[in-house]
Amino acid sequence: MKYDKGRRYRVARSGSRLCGMKPGFSAESYSSCYIQLEVGDVLTCAGDSMTMGDGWPAVKWLDAEGNHIAHDCTFWPRQGGYGICRPKDGYLVPMDT
Repeated sequence: MKYDKGRRYRVARSGSRLCGMKPGFSAESYSSCYIQLEVGDVLTCAGDSMTMGDGWPAVKWLDAEGNHIAHDCTFWPRQGGYGICRPKDGYLVPMDT
């Protein structure tokens, strides 16, 4: 599935979460954060970009209103090979706009 920047998607299956990075104790440090999602939760696609740590291409996510959640906020479970950060098919469905 192609994920369009600015489009909203609904979580369709349980077992979904967001993974990202939040600022740590110093300006250069970050720590991982995980946000459990429920069926029916809404996310906004922030588009494709490279992750800041390892430089992988990834689809990034915002909250339902389009607000920043965390750095490199990606969806799990994901599919694809090494370095692919795309949601696994069937876990997100596009909402009508």
